[in-house]
Amino acid sequence: FADQASLEAARLDFEASQREFTWTEQSIAFETVSRFLRILIEDELVRVEQENLAAQRQQLERIRAYWQQGARARADVLQQIYGFDNSEFLTALGDRGFGVIERSAANYQRTSHSLAASLNMTYLDAIGESLGERSDDWVLIYRLLEDYKVWRALKGVGYRFIHFGTWWKPTAANRFADENVNWKAIPTFDRFFWAATAPGRLALMAGLSWFDYRSHQCERLKHKFARLEEVAAAPGPPGPKFVFAHVLLPHPPFIFDAEGRCLSRAEAEARSRQQNYIGQLTLTNRLLLAAIDKILAADENAVIVVQADEGPWPASIAGDEQSIGMDTTPAEWAAMTPAETKEKVAILNAIRLPGAEAELYPVLTPVNTFRIIFNRYFGSDFALLPDESYLYLDNKHLYDFVPVTEVVR
Repeated sequence: FADQASLEAARLDFEASQREFTWTEQSIAFETVSRFLRILIEDELVRVEQENLAAQRQQLERIRAYWQQGARARADVLQQIYGFDNSEFLTALGDRGFGVIERSAANYQRTSHSLAASLNMTYLDAIGESLGERSDDWVLIYRLLEDYKVWRALKGVGYRFIHFGTWWKPTAANRFADENVNWKAIPTFDRFFWAATAPGRLALMAGLSWFDYRSHQCERLKHKFARLEEVAAAPGPPGPKFVFAHVLLPHPPFIFDAEGRCLSRAEAEARSRQQNYIGQLTLTNRLLLAAIDKILAADENAVIVVQADEGPWPASIAGDEQSIGMDTTPAEWAAMTPAETKEKVAILNAIRLPGAEAELYPVLTPVNTFRIIFNRYFGSDFALLPDESYLYLDNKHLYDFVPVTEVVR
C-alpha cells in the first residue's frame, strides 16, 4: 500500500464489518442486539399493525420511496464552500410537491450513525448506555442498518420491501427485503486490497475489468437508476411498496461528469475537487428528477423522501476520493472548525407528503421523518423528538456524543 494510513483504516473497517465471533462472543452479541432491538421495536409501532386499520387501508396503494444520498450538502453550504447555486434543482423539487427543509442537518456526522437513527426513528443513546461511550464496536450499529424499525412496521401492514444497495457492506444487501437490487457488490477489504496493491494495478493495466472498481461504480449507479425507474413504472406484485435506495452520489469516488460520462482516474485527477463534486452533484440532480417523474407518473400520491445521511467530508480530512471512494482517514471530529462541522453535518432534506405539507418545518431532522409519516398516514401518535445534531468523538469513542446543533443550523 502506498498509503500506510489507508491500509490501517481499511484493516479496521474490515475487522469492524466482517468480524467473526466465537460461539461465546456470538451469544453475547446476540443478547445485546436483541435487547436493544426490543427497545426500538416493541413500542408504539405495535399499534401501527393493530389499530386504525381503516386509515391504513386507504393508504396502502401508495409507493413510498426513501432515497438516502451520501455526501449531499445543504444549499447554503454548496453556495458558501463550493460556489454552486442549487436553487434550480430545489425549485424543481418544489414544483413536484416536495417541501425542502431549509436548515436540516443530519443527526450524526457519519452514514452509519445517521442511518441507524433515521431508520429506527430514535437517537442512539441507548447503545452508549449498553456498550459504553468508549466502545469501538461497530457491530450493533451495523445490525441496526439491516433490521430496523421502519421496514418492520411497513411490512406488518402489507408493504413489499425493495432494497437498493451500495458497495458499502452494511447496506450492500438486506436479508429481510423482498427484493435486493445491486451490481457487483464486492467486499470492502477486497476492493481496498486490489485497488492499492501492485497485483491489482497490474491487473488493471492488463485490461482485467474485474479489478476496475471505478468502472464497477459507474455501471452500478446506471443499473440502479434504471431499475428504480422500472420499479416505478411496472405494476409488479400487487400492493404497496417501500423502496429504500442508498445512492452513493455525489459521494466519491469521482467517476462521472455532469453529463453522465464515466471518467477515467486520470481525467478525474486532472480536475479540481470542486469540479468533480459539482459534476457528480449536477448529474445526481438530473437522475433524481427523472426517477421522481417516473414514480409520479405511476402514482401522483406517492410519498417520497430525498435525504442525505451526511454532508461532504471537508477537504482537510477527506480520504480516498479517486480510486474506490472510501472514507479512510481517521478523524478527530471535535477538532473540526465550525465551518467544517457545518459542511459535514448540514444536509439536503426534501420530503413529499401529499396532503400533509404543513407537517414539515425548517429544522426538521431525519430522526423525525418517519414519525411524521406514520402519524399522518397510519394514525399513530409518535411524539416528535428534539431536532438535534451530534458528533461522535472518534473511532475509539463511537457512542460518546458532542452536541453541535447550533453550529450546523
